[in-house]
Amino acid sequence: SSVGGMANKMFEKSLVKDVIPYVQSNFRVKSNKENRALTGLSMGGLQTMNTSFDHPELFNYVGVMSMGFADLSRFGIEVDHSKRKQQIQALKKANPALYWIACGEDDFLYESVVTMRKELDSEKRERESLCLCVCVFVCLCVCERERERERERNWMREQKREEKWRK
Repeated sequence: SSVGGMANKMFEKSLVKDVIPYVQSNFRVKSNKENRALTGLSMGGLQTMNTSFDHPELFNYVGVMSMGFADLSRFGIEVDHSKRKQQIQALKKANPALYWIACGEDDFLYESVVTMRKELDSEKRERESLCLCVCVFVCLCVCERERERERERNWMREQKREEKWRK
């Protein structure tokens, strides 16, 4: 491949040919699809999507976050779309327990996620059970608000402790 950097599919190849076999050989793990998950955010989402499309038999739980069927040419990444339909059918045949797709509404890749969902949904057959869900999340805002509330609660506790020591 002429593409450099993290999008050259070397990560995906190494994960399948090197990392998984190494872990299975050197650690006591359950080595079947039912006990394996893969998830990634942004570039990791692309790598997760590539791996799950190229090797649908390997992972039962897949999470693609902030990545979809995007035009990545502006990043120097060439995507071969010729196999996509076959890959989607193979993924559905592999029937993962969960194929989770998430993206924030303000993410510049949001439309690519919507496109991905539409393409995956267009390939559905009656009674097919590939679990697909797009979760538009505002998790960061919620988490940050919760962290701020926790900081305030901790500050109040400290203030009460200091008052007790002063008395």
